Amino acid sequence: VLFSGETRRRLVLALVGSVVLAALELLGLGALLLLMQQLTGASDQEAVLGAVSDALGDPGSREMLAWLGGAVFVLFVAKGLFALRFRWWILHFLAAQEAQTAHRLLVGYVRGPYWRVLERQGSDLIRTMFENNSAVYGMVLGPYILIATEGVTLVAVFLFLLVVMPLP
Repeated sequence: VLFSGETRRRLVLALVGSVVLAALELLGLGALLLLMQQLTGASDQEAVLGAVSDALGDPGSREMLAWLGGAVFVLFVAKGLFALRFRWWILHFLAAQEAQTAHRLLVGYVRGPYWRVLERQGSDLIRTMFENNSAVYGMVLGPYILIATEGVTLVAVFLFLLVVMPLP
């Protein structure tokens, strides 16, 4: 078994983190869209812009711009900080998993039957084990997690744009 129960739980957490990252991206884009509507002089009676205006107590145009500009800034900074921390966590997790797998492979080699050790040169076997282990984590699992993260964000943004600006 390549992944323990704890590892699978962390992989699910990586997926949840991807969804949170996508949600922060969507909130930032939504706030940016509202800011653009306000800057272009859209009516406060438009559905979402009107609801936000009502929630803020019907501020004036300048105050509304300040609120929306602040929201865009805060949301994109929060998204950036979360993305930075999330990616650091993923890299740390993958490095720990790679070390754990390398340890399990080495223990299996050392504790294995001696006749198997004699079949191949030890240095060749160990080099192959560690190179393949690094390849699995560095060139397969890590990129898959990052692709999943970007994919969730891309799909969420696409669906958001379809809802906000439907095709004719």
